[in-house]
Amino acid sequence: MNTKTLYELGTEYLQQADILRRQIAALREKLRRINPLSKEAYKIKSVLSVLYRQRSEAVQTGTALINYYGREKTV
Repeated sequence: MNTKTLYELGTEYLQQADILRRQIAALREKLRRINPLSKEAYKIKSVLSVLYRQRSEAVQTGTALINYYGREKTV
């Protein structure tokens, strides 16, 4: 069994947040190129809403885990 420290887990959460950030950026770029009133735009906006929430939670959790014992890392 591979046990991780809270700092390592926090770092993984922040790495996931970065992946989500890149996915959000790609979808926002796609959204800029299509009709904002189209069904596709509506679907993208729905997905973005979920991704924004997931990224926010990943950043909050990662930061809390990293700082649990007083270590600090800015996001």
